[in-house]
Amino acid sequence: MRVLKRLVKLMLPYRYLMTLGLILSFLTVGSNMGLLITSAYLISWSALQPPILDLMVLVAGVRFFGISRAAFRYGERYVTHRATLSILGKMRVWIYHSLAAQSPGKLLSYHSGQLLSRLVNDVEALKEIYLRVLLPPLTALLIGLGAMVFLGRFHRSLVLAFLLFYALAAVGVPWLVRRLTGWKEKLERAREELNGLLVDSMKGLTEITAFNREKILIDKATGRSNAFVRLQARMNGRNALTGTLTQLLANLAMLVTLTLSIYLVSAGQLQGIWVAALTMGVLAAFEAVHGLSQFIPNLEESLAAGERVLSLVDDPQMLNRPDGDHQSWKTGEVTVRNLTFTYPTSHLPALKEIDFHLPAGGRLAIVGPSGAGKSTVAQLLLGFWDYHEGSIQLGGEELKRFSEDTLWSIIGMVSRQTYLFNA
Repeated sequence: MRVLKRLVKLMLPYRYLMTLGLILSFLTVGSNMGLLITSAYLISWSALQPPILDLMVLVAGVRFFGISRAAFRYGERYVTHRATLSILGKMRVWIYHSLAAQSPGKLLSYHSGQLLSRLVNDVEALKEIYLRVLLPPLTALLIGLGAMVFLGRFHRSLVLAFLLFYALAAVGVPWLVRRLTGWKEKLERAREELNGLLVDSMKGLTEITAFNREKILIDKATGRSNAFVRLQARMNGRNALTGTLTQLLANLAMLVTLTLSIYLVSAGQLQGIWVAALTMGVLAAFEAVHGLSQFIPNLEESLAAGERVLSLVDDPQMLNRPDGDHQSWKTGEVTVRNLTFTYPTSHLPALKEIDFHLPAGGRLAIVGPSGAGKSTVAQLLLGFWDYHEGSIQLGGEELKRFSEDTLWSIIGMVSRQTYLFNA
């Protein structure tokens, strides 16, 4: 629940918009209940051939609920989606600022496809917390309470029957499906593995072609793609199962309500004109629980995505840099003395007691086998990592004293994979 609390805290600036969305969602389902109840009562009352003026109020009620249902539905969709997109925008900005304040070198330790999946798919999944996780159970709770109050005006047995089937549809079906299936996590892992393979393939396409590894790559990508498609098919089957079970319980609740209503009429405890209205009202109330069929999978997906995103932004290693331009570039010389550096995830030093001097206007080539530390030197010069042993001086000033803006304005790197933007 720690992850959920942190994510909900990010949503608090939009609490009024979220509350308005909840109210409109309740009014939408409530209007649908009112429409079906009023229509059924109107038809039943019309069968008794009352004076036409006695039916005018019911006719007006049907029109009111029909129009209000459409209006509330439009307002609910507009407000809830606006809240969802606002929350998504805030989360993206928060993640960007969190990553910008950390060591850029940490991002280099992630697999390219894994990083892409977290910054795109996982962040997109977080926007569903309000629309798919928080809103449906609250709406179902309010509708359930309202339906029980309405049924309680007629007989207690109607309330108990409704509560039984409503609870089974709202809690029992999601729990049962979750116990029977566990493909959501496998689907996310398969998606991440497929994304990683495709990203790496595009980045290394030149080497793959040079060494004639295309067929091996295609076979591997096809296998992962087929595995992903199979898991998607299973997920679709599970979704169909939950919808079917929920609708089955709604129909059973309607049938039991109809049976109890007929019995109460025969016992003289209920007027016959209310039988159809009560039955249709119970059926309409189950509209609120249809969104709960995927509540547990959506909750687990959001929490898992939240954990992955938080693991990306919760890095205790922060760059120790001044905020402003406290230092300026004086001369073009670079001096490295007794530099030793060890990555946070390793116990062995990547660099050990490195020394070199590059005078202004000079050239220096650093050569060595893979893993010798060439990229590490470049990353340290760019300030991607903080070093704690040795010294790096730019124009006689320690590199740590330069702000990021100043440092990156005087040092640049052109890697093997360069991306140019026309801005």
